[in-house]
Amino acid sequence: TQDLDNGGIADRPGDLPDVFHTLFGVAGLSLLGYPGLDDLDPVYCMPARLIESKGLRKGWEALPRRIEDN
Repeated sequence: TQDLDNGGIADRPGDLPDVFHTLFGVAGLSLLGYPGLDDLDPVYCMPARLIESKGLRKGWEALPRRIEDN
């Protein structure tokens, strides 16, 4: 669950947010094409542009970015 007061994501309602769940929660949103997030390499869980610049890309293609509803 998202902590609206302090930011971050926790694994259960009432628990404190932590780096692990926040990282993988945001990573999942990126892989699903959530607007405003950089493409993420699913193998390394790092920005795709960084992995591509190092020649480590594994042949996956990112989902298209979703268009935000106004």
